[in-house]
Amino acid sequence: MRTLGLDYAKVGFSAAALAIDKNPYRCFVWQIADKRESEPEQLLQFAAWWKQVLWVTKPDVVVVEELAVFLNKNSIRTLARREGVALLVAKQSGAVVIHPPVTQSRSIVLGSPGNMSKEEAWARIKKRYPAFDFGHANQGGMDRGDAMTHALAGATILERR
Repeated sequence: MRTLGLDYAKVGFSAAALAIDKNPYRCFVWQIADKRESEPEQLLQFAAWWKQVLWVTKPDVVVVEELAVFLNKNSIRTLARREGVALLVAKQSGAVVIHPPVTQSRSIVLGSPGNMSKEEAWARIKKRYPAFDFGHANQGGMDRGDAMTHALAGATILERR
């Protein structure tokens, strides 16, 4: 089974990860080309990137992280819009789409507690998959780790439904 996870981590950065038969396979990243672009233009760029990732990976299941942030209102609005675009484009791909909170995916893949910090989750996934290159923590590696956590949890979440 091909499972694709998405972590739309920051206002200008998102990470996707593909797991094949519950094994990490590949990560993809998106960054805003120009932060001065309007939000509609940024959403268009994000949607184009996400469509391309979905087309290249041809996933059976797509796991889009449920928004859970404690930031300023503008950041929350921007991430919520990106979440909506991600869900819509994923559904249009024909894959089964699930929408769990990161705590659920982390508890399945990394163990309890599911509400561990991003740094703790990063340490655990690197330890569990030492041969997989997530990149550096301060260069999107933790976001790639969360995206992969979603991808690895996807089949189990689906089975529990």
